[in-house]
Amino acid sequence: MKSYSKLQNYLSLFMFITINILFYFKYLSKISIACGAITSVLYILFIIFLFKYKPTFGRKLVNVGIITFIIATSSLLFFIPKEIFTADRWIIIDLFWDSVSNGLYPYAEKTSIGNYPGAMPFYFLLCYPFYCIREIGFITVISIALLAFHFKRKSVQSYSLFFILSISSLCIYWEIFSRSTILINAVLFTLFLLYLEQFRTFSTRQLIWSAVIGGLLFSIRNVFVLPLIVWGLYQLFQEKTSPKKIFLWGFVFL
Repeated sequence: MKSYSKLQNYLSLFMFITINILFYFKYLSKISIACGAITSVLYILFIIFLFKYKPTFGRKLVNVGIITFIIATSSLLFFIPKEIFTADRWIIIDLFWDSVSNGLYPYAEKTSIGNYPGAMPFYFLLCYPFYCIREIGFITVISIALLAFHFKRKSVQSYSLFFILSISSLCIYWEIFSRSTILINAVLFTLFLLYLEQFRTFSTRQLIWSAVIGGLLFSIRNVFVLPLIVWGLYQLFQEKTSPKKIFLWGFVFL
């Protein structure tokens, strides 16, 4: 499971680029349809140029670029009000912990538009430090730092590509400034799945702890059960991992 086909890489990039095109068109069309269309076309031309010439920077230069990006987006959080976006994750998190502080059962409370806290408690525990400093947006900035750390261990070309795609991605800026938590959820689970590639060599202790961590991450967003099912089936039928080991992991995970 450690080798990835070109098709898998291309599909991942295609989905990422398509999402960004949709974001550019949707949000810049609020200025005008022409602005949204032209910007989307320019982004497509930029991507074509990027993959044709594959610009590569030194690791130190990319490090400086990523640090600058993190500092700049973190600073802008103090100037861009979260209320201008429709995302309500920060409202839900505030509601949950405000309810707890006031001695109320948080899952019975609802926002002004009728939404209830839906995630399991570990999600809110993960967000609690950012609730305390009253800025949920930093959790998405941290997800960028985690991804950067992951790609830094790859080739210089991959590290450079990650940096260029990140700073040109409108959906990442939207995630940060709307104070959404989808990216940190996805990043944590992706890094966890990459760790599971070593599953066949896990000791009993590693197996149990990885299942506990996996269960906590799963409680953040239940939709991640889908890739886990695929992973479990792969382990059973392709890597010939013993069913006993898989079922023990699954039992502890649940």
